[in-house]
Amino acid sequence: MRLSVCLLTISFLIAVSYAVQILRGETFGQFESPNHPAPYGNNLEKEWRIEVRDGFRIKLRFSAFDLEDSYDPDLGGPCVYDFVKVTEGAKVIGKFCGNPTEYPYDAPRPDKWFYTKGNTATIKFVSDFSNEDITPSGFQAHYVEEDIDECAEMRRKEQYTMVDWDELITCNHFCHNVPSSYYCSCRAGFTLSSNEHTCVATFCENQVLTADEGEIESPEYPQPYAKLSHCTWDIHVRDGLSVHLTFNTEFEVEEHDEEGCVYDILKLTHNDREDTYCGTEAPAGGEVIDMNTKDVKIEFETDLSVQEKGFKIFYNTTRIRCLKLLSSPSNGEIIRDFSKGYHEFEDVVNYTCNRGYDLIGESRLECLSDGTWNHEQPTCRIKSCGLPEHLKSVKYSHIVNLATKQFTYLEEITVKCNEWYEMTAGAARWVCEDSTLWEKIDDSVVVPNPVENDMPKCRPKCGQKQRLETDAMSLLLRANPIEGDASDRNEWPWLVFLNFGRTKNLKASLMCTGALISPNYVLTAAHCLKDEHHVKWPNKTHVWLGAHDRREKETTVKYVKAEEIIIHPKYYTPTKLNYDVALIRLAETVTMTKKYRTLCLPEQEHDYTMSSVDAFGDVAAWSLYDENPRESYKLLDAKFPVVSKTDCWESLKSKSAENSDTQLSVTITENMFCAGYVDDGHATCAGASGAPMVMQKSGTDDYFGVGLVSFGISNGDGQCGNVVTYTVFAELNKEIVTWIKSNANNLQEIE
Repeated sequence: MRLSVCLLTISFLIAVSYAVQILRGETFGQFESPNHPAPYGNNLEKEWRIEVRDGFRIKLRFSAFDLEDSYDPDLGGPCVYDFVKVTEGAKVIGKFCGNPTEYPYDAPRPDKWFYTKGNTATIKFVSDFSNEDITPSGFQAHYVEEDIDECAEMRRKEQYTMVDWDELITCNHFCHNVPSSYYCSCRAGFTLSSNEHTCVATFCENQVLTADEGEIESPEYPQPYAKLSHCTWDIHVRDGLSVHLTFNTEFEVEEHDEEGCVYDILKLTHNDREDTYCGTEAPAGGEVIDMNTKDVKIEFETDLSVQEKGFKIFYNTTRIRCLKLLSSPSNGEIIRDFSKGYHEFEDVVNYTCNRGYDLIGESRLECLSDGTWNHEQPTCRIKSCGLPEHLKSVKYSHIVNLATKQFTYLEEITVKCNEWYEMTAGAARWVCEDSTLWEKIDDSVVVPNPVENDMPKCRPKCGQKQRLETDAMSLLLRANPIEGDASDRNEWPWLVFLNFGRTKNLKASLMCTGALISPNYVLTAAHCLKDEHHVKWPNKTHVWLGAHDRREKETTVKYVKAEEIIIHPKYYTPTKLNYDVALIRLAETVTMTKKYRTLCLPEQEHDYTMSSVDAFGDVAAWSLYDENPRESYKLLDAKFPVVSKTDCWESLKSKSAENSDTQLSVTITENMFCAGYVDDGHATCAGASGAPMVMQKSGTDDYFGVGLVSFGISNGDGQCGNVVTYTVFAELNKEIVTWIKSNANNLQEIE
C-alpha cells in the first residue's frame, strides 16, 4: 500500500542515509544490509564497491535475501521501492527485490552465483520510507575472487559473435589459461605474430626451390590457410630451363567483390612483370602456364580476416623458349630447324642475304638460357659500289643522270663523252656487281675485274663541221677566197689563224693558216715556219683558235702559245717544197668547244684515195683579195676540183714559160697533188698557206684533211686575183700521216 502523491512529495524532504564501503585486495568476503537479520530502516542508500586483482573476476551469491517487493509500470516495472542493484561499470548485472520464496522472479536464489567479466563490481542497496508496516530482514551476500577463463571467453566469442566478426582476435591455434591471464601457442611450423594471438605460417617463408619439378601449396591446403602470413617460394632452376606452372582447380583466395585482390593476394613475379590472383577461379583455368624463365617468385599474403581453402601448384620444366619471332629479312633468307614451331635454348638460326646484299649484323643467332637471342636480328642492305670516281674522272666525259644514281647493286651507269668528243676505247656501260666493283658491260655480258684497257677514253671527235641553218646552201659551189662569200661563223672549227712576229696580232698581214689535229698540235705548211735557213721561234709564232672575223676583239677567240716547232725532216730535200708539212706543239691542251675542234687525218686505205682526180675538196683560209690586194679579215672558202699531176705539171711549165719573170724551181712529187682552176678560176692566195683541203668521207659526217696549201704561180704582178694555174697541195699520204702521228703523240692528248 503506497501513500498519496502528496505524502510522496513530502518524503523527498526526509534525509536519506547514504554510505559507500570499498572492498579491495581480498580474495573473498561478505557484506549485508544494515541490521541484518533484523529489518532494515527507511530511507537507506548504501553501496559496496568490490575490486579484485587484474585477471580475475568477481563471483557473487546472496545467501539470504528479503526485501520489500514492488512493481510500478509507470516507474519502470519491478523493484521500484526497495532494491539491490549489481553493476559492472555501466552494465547492470541484476536488480533484485522480494524474497526467493514469495517472489522467485525478482529475488535471487541462495544457490545462484553472479559473475562479473572484469575485476570490479558495485552493489547498491536502496530502501524507501514505507517499511513501518512490514519487516523485511534485508540480505547477506558473499563474494569470491575467481580466475577468468579467457580461453573459454574467446571460444564463446568465436561461436556467437555476429557483428565485426572479421575483426575478432583470438588464439587461432591453442589457448592456455593461467592464473590472472592466458597465452596463445601455435602448431609446429607456425609462429605467433606480434598481436600474440594469430599463428603465422613460417614454414612457407623464403623457400628456395631448385629441383626441376615440385609442388607448392598454401599453408595446410586444402584446409583454410593461415592468417597474416607472407609465404615466398623462389623457383630457380638450371640455366636454359623454363618453369611451367599448373594450378589445381580447387582454388580459393579471399577477394573483394569490387576492388579485387585487396585482402589476400597470390602474386607471381617473372620476366620483370607481376601477375596477381584471387577469387575462386584457378589461373589459366588450371591449364599449363609457360613462364618462359628459369626464375619465378611466388608470394602469398593473407590478412587477419577470412581464411579460404587456398591453392596448390604443380611445377615442372622444359627448355626455355626464345619468344621473339624471327623472320627472313628482306632480300635474304633465314636457315633454321622450325619443325617444333618454336625456338628453345641452344637452338641456332643462320642468316644469308641474296646476291648483291650485305648482311648487317651477326649471321648466326643462338637462343640463350634467359629466353633471348644473343644478337639482334640482322638485316640485308643492298651493296654499294660507291661513286665510281675512276669513271667520273674520265676526261671530257660525264655520267648520264649522275644525280639520280644510288650506286647500288645491279644499277647501271653510262659514261658519255662530252659534246665534240667520242669514245675511242673502253666501255661506256658499267654495272655495280656483287663484288662491289663497277664492272663493264660488254654486249650484255658482265666482264669481271676491269682492267685499265676497259676504262673509257674520250677523244676529240674530229672532222665535225659546224652544223648551220645555211648548210644546205653550202652545197652550192662557193666563190673562191678572192671573190667568194665569207664562211659562216665557226663553220670550219679546225682552222687556225697563224701570225708571226714579235707581237700577237689578229690583223697581221704576215700570216698562214693551219689545222688543229689534236688537243696539243696544229698542222700547217712547213714553208710558213721555215725558210731556206731558219725555223721560226715558237715565241714568235702566234696561234689563234676559233677566229672568224679578225677585226673582232681578241677576247672572242682563244690564243694559245706555241711550245715547239717541228718541221718534216725531208722538207726542202731533195726538191724544194717537197714534204711541205710541219707541226706546232701547243703550250697547253685545248678543250674542244663549239668554236674549235680537230680535223680528221686519213686512217684507212680508202681514206687516202679521196683526193683522186675530179674529186672536189673545200679550202677555207684568210687571204688577200680583189684587184687591190688587201687583207681578208673574214674567213673565206671555196671548192676545188682535183686535177691530174700531168695536167698540173704541164700547166705549170706552160705558165712559167709564158712569164719570163717566173722561174719554175719546184717539181711535183709523189707527196703533192694539184687542184683548182686555170685562168681566172678559183685559186688560193697569200695567207692560205698551210690551209687544209678537206673532203667529206662518203656515208659519214666526217671531214678529212687530204692536203695542205703549198704553192701556186701568179702572173707576177703581185695581185692574187690574177691566177694563172692550179694550186699545189702537200698531200697527206700514208708516209706523211705516219710522220705526223709519230711526232704528234699519235694524235692523243698529252697527259
